[in-house]
Amino acid sequence: MTEKPLDEFAETGGGDGDNAETAATPGVATMRWTGEGEPCADCGENATRRWRDGDGGTFVCADCKDW
Repeated sequence: MTEKPLDEFAETGGGDGDNAETAATPGVATMRWTGEGEPCADCGENATRRWRDGDGGTFVCADCKDW
């Protein structure tokens, strides 16, 4: 196998799309932590750690999370 320099694999831009950069999907937080806590979206209890509940985007405490 022949060795090649890394810059041969680098994006050169302006091409016909063969080497076009793909858009990255932004990350989605699955857990939030706050030192003083925030209310759970379901029960309203103050919780320092809350997890995303399904696809709804709300953050709930461990007791309300459907594990």
